[in-house]
Amino acid sequence: MAFKGFEWRNFSQAVVKVNFYLLAGGMALYMSSYLLRGIRWRMMLYSVKPLSVWEMTKFVIIGFMCNNLLPARLGEFARALVISQKEKISARASFASIVMERVFDGATIAAMLITLLFIQPFPDWVKKLSVFASALFLGSLILLIIIGYKGEKWIGKIQSGASIKIIGKAAGFMMKFVWGLQILKSKQLIFWVFILSGIIWAIEAVNYLIIMRSMGWGLSIGAAAFVLVVANLGIMIPSSPGNVGTMQYFCILALSLYGILKDQALAYSLILHAEMYIPVTILGILFLTSMGMSLKNIRISRNRALEE
Repeated sequence: MAFKGFEWRNFSQAVVKVNFYLLAGGMALYMSSYLLRGIRWRMMLYSVKPLSVWEMTKFVIIGFMCNNLLPARLGEFARALVISQKEKISARASFASIVMERVFDGATIAAMLITLLFIQPFPDWVKKLSVFASALFLGSLILLIIIGYKGEKWIGKIQSGASIKIIGKAAGFMMKFVWGLQILKSKQLIFWVFILSGIIWAIEAVNYLIIMRSMGWGLSIGAAAFVLVVANLGIMIPSSPGNVGTMQYFCILALSLYGILKDQALAYSLILHAEMYIPVTILGILFLTSMGMSLKNIRISRNRALEE
């Protein structure tokens, strides 16, 4: 029976044929990337306050859990607020490091896409996507580096010369954001953050490949990397909780270039999404509860930010 272009019998057959041993292995591999994310975020916030890798990993997982349950990627704000409440770190400095983390992720994904363009032919829309992603994230990285180097000096001048109270207050607001970018003053730390980002996304690409193999597909690691790139660039746009629907759309779009039918691509995207969604959401709720907090405690308000 066909419904909106999908053959639901083929969809159900694709799900039934999944090798769940491979699926479990992919899930374990994927979850290991959160430890690396914790290490990376620890490096980014070390100058603000040194915390253990395990603590940072828990905060990262909480942030991803909130992204899964809240719309418009509010988990990024929630992560900054939770670590601010539990570790007495400025929420603005923490959020600045998360912005920086996302820029490094985007730059790594853009680099993957550019590399793929040299390996295999793609239609024009993929080439345009690579140009857009490269310009966006390279430009963002350059801007953050400039702010990291010069921001404190510029804000200090504004504060010293501000005769209007609200301007001085806004400058103080921005100063703590700049503190979260201190890692950008160290070329060595930037290098290691890039290395960790590359490893994190390589692990994710292998996970995408494992799910493909669990479904009996013989696609290459390049195909898995391409699906990862398109899906993750797509879900960077704030959307529904957990990017439900958006993730499926972009997976189907990317897999269509490899001759995968829509029903099979939908099955793949749902299995992949569940594998990434369920364990992180459960762990995030457990970690948040263990800290004596809940989603009701997470409030992102302008008044709180201004009072820090």
